Amino acid sequence: MDVLSLLFVFVFIAFGFGNLGRIQMQSIAISFLDITLVLLIIVWIVLVTRRKIRFVKSILQKSFLIFTALSALSLFVNSFLLSPEQLFVSSMYLFRWILYVSVYWVLLSMSRSSAKRVEKLLVVVGLMIVGMGYVQMFFYNDLGNLGYIGWDNHLYRMFSTFLDPNFAGCLFVLYLFFVLYKFFYASKEELYKRIFYGIVSALTLFAVIFTYSRTAYVMFIAGSLVMAFVYGYKKFVAIMLILALFLVVSFSNILVEGINPFRKTSTSARINSMQNALLILSKHPIFGVGFNAYRYAQNRYGIRTSPIWQTSHADAGTDNSYLFVLATTGIVGFLGFCNLLYRMYKVVWTKIKKKHPLAFVIASSGVGLLVSAFFLNTLFYPFILLWFVIIFSLMERNEL
Repeated sequence: MDVLSLLFVFVFIAFGFGNLGRIQMQSIAISFLDITLVLLIIVWIVLVTRRKIRFVKSILQKSFLIFTALSALSLFVNSFLLSPEQLFVSSMYLFRWILYVSVYWVLLSMSRSSAKRVEKLLVVVGLMIVGMGYVQMFFYNDLGNLGYIGWDNHLYRMFSTFLDPNFAGCLFVLYLFFVLYKFFYASKEELYKRIFYGIVSALTLFAVIFTYSRTAYVMFIAGSLVMAFVYGYKKFVAIMLILALFLVVSFSNILVEGINPFRKTSTSARINSMQNALLILSKHPIFGVGFNAYRYAQNRYGIRTSPIWQTSHADAGTDNSYLFVLATTGIVGFLGFCNLLYRMYKVVWTKIKKKHPLAFVIASSGVGLLVSAFFLNTLFYPFILLWFVIIFSLMERNEL
């Protein structure tokens, strides 16, 4: 096993532990995943500079650089509104974005056999997260005792190692589409693989249901429709959606807020969050408040003033990825972001026309993510971002 493959093993171990591997230091949080990715990127840079491996250019390279540059510009324009400490904390978000996206080029540079190992690791880490979700649901189904460090109370819901059922649910959906791809593309001679991936798919579908996350449900429906109409699995998708609906109805309880699909509290909170983002955007329409100085803008305008506003997870962003980009980078940055999404769409569409197997995953996952981003900041959640970057890079390699 080469050094990059070995480092990916540590990356996925850290990934599996989710927010359990998170260290909060005043206004900034560092995760074990961040640390392992720093090591991975440093080693990759050394190997590229010493010409041990080849740097592979991508059609998306320019679009990534444009959005990153515009994000940095938005922070620079707003630097006079921030203290040195606040500027440093905000710039760390930009650094994390660069760090996670850089994994894309690492995978493009790896050999075919190494990339195959990464694909296998995705199966293992996803199963690990789902499995830990079931353990958590039965033995630790209340986060109320962690409210003092910024976590919301999620009673009777599966949140696994992410400590948040909404983001956990969305990652479960991504993993479900991935194992369904493995299920459909297993050959008839590999019956044992079909049985294995079939069982894993069923467990993951149940896990999605047990998060009671309406965002994850909508994401699952949107991605499933892509499976049905782009790839022709209409009967399979119809059965899966009917089963999912039956499970939601069977396991929901309208008398318990957390597992009530018609709950109003979280809906009101999200609407309020979006209104706050629009207010901030109206005051900084061109370059936004800086990527990501959103927490400080909310405090500056009296939106978030609680004692834990510097550490609360809800204060760092808004429940809408598009409004998040608009509020932090303004119209200028948002145009750069739209350009990136458009370029990604062109790559995916080309792969779909060539019937590339992993395009199945990207199309379903991508549409699901774009829909979920209206209700949750899924596009910039580190674990979801990294998962999608890895899948996308594996697809673009053309060798898989």
